[in-house]
Amino acid sequence: MLINKTSRTLSVGDKVFKVSISKKGIENSSKKGDNLTPEGEFTLGKRETKGGYNDPEYGNRPNAYGGRFYRLSGGSAEGRGFGIHGSDQYNDPDNYQIGKYGTHGCIAMKNSDLDELE
Repeated sequence: MLINKTSRTLSVGDKVFKVSISKKGIENSSKKGDNLTPEGEFTLGKRETKGGYNDPEYGNRPNAYGGRFYRLSGGSAEGRGFGIHGSDQYNDPDNYQIGKYGTHGCIAMKNSDLDELE
């Protein structure tokens, strides 16, 4: 699995998927709380049932991850909560983020694309 932050794509074999990364751009995450997408080699964990979040800064979005969340471990992501997740927004033209800079550091994909990786 290769994530290209410049083109905002995730490649697995010959398949290429559009993804959303940190709304802060392509700079590498270096410390907890910087909300930048990490770089490096990671292991994809098991699917978690984490649906979303309720955060004072970002609001209440109970299905923000579309019911699909895979924690990343290793590299600069270790122990920091980063993951690859689905989205509840990609069908909403006002909040369309896939293929753009729109997350708080995680990698977001269309739910149907993420299902292909399972």
